[in-house]
Amino acid sequence: MTSSSESPTVKEPKARGSRLITLLALLILAGVVWYNFPTLLTDYQALSQFPATKELVKTLGEQESATEAQLRGLMGNWDGLQTRLAKLDRNVSSGLASARKHSEALIAQARGQFEQELNERTQAMNARVDGVEAEQAETRTQLAQTKDQLQKEVATLRQQLAERQDNTDQAVQNLQQQVGQGQDGLHSLAQEVHRQRVDFEVSENRSVEIAPGVSITVLKTNVSYQSFDGFLSLTNEGRTVWLSNVGIAKAMSFYPTKQAHRSYDLVVTTISRKGVVGYLMVPEGSSQS
Repeated sequence: MTSSSESPTVKEPKARGSRLITLLALLILAGVVWYNFPTLLTDYQALSQFPATKELVKTLGEQESATEAQLRGLMGNWDGLQTRLAKLDRNVSSGLASARKHSEALIAQARGQFEQELNERTQAMNARVDGVEAEQAETRTQLAQTKDQLQKEVATLRQQLAERQDNTDQAVQNLQQQVGQGQDGLHSLAQEVHRQRVDFEVSENRSVEIAPGVSITVLKTNVSYQSFDGFLSLTNEGRTVWLSNVGIAKAMSFYPTKQAHRSYDLVVTTISRKGVVGYLMVPEGSSQS
């Protein structure tokens, strides 16, 4: 782009070029007249023989003289014209050189700006590419680490699963054994649950048969401590089970015979000065009075 201060310099060579063209046209016209001057002179002399044309010839002579004077003036100014043309050529050349120099400067400046902008964009693009490559490398590293961690976790889970499978199998076996034992226990418990209650009341220093082959004797009661002393007589085997400081609501288990598989439970509910009141839990199927 050309600055405003250089516009007159560009317009001045154009104006000078126009004047130069006009001057050249005049010189060409003068040359044509000069070249045809002998013919015109002959024609003039022929025409001068006619009276009617004397005035015209005179006028043409004057014009010829003026034209010759102008031509002589032009020829006299030819050196000056050449000088002016040379000066104009120098000015035009100087203007063209200045314009070319200015244009080259502008082109160099634009090229420098373009190269700088291109370098900046290239650097930014390279930075972005380097960043993307770094992120990809970091991502690949993280993926590799995650893969290794997952493989380790999977191996650990498989090992734990195998251990749990072994433990589960062992637990199942133990559970099956417990179920078998539980079934036996349930059978025994069912037999234990199915019992019959036999109530009794025994006075102090007296003996009462509370079940077939089982008698209870109360020797002494202690109302303050709610306990009593006495004994059980197992008449079928001739054995005696002593009862010492037996309290209320405390079950006392015993087997009526050595061959018995189920026990009897003796529970006392009331202790008074006269004696004791309670009940005996007898398994079903046992003979009773």
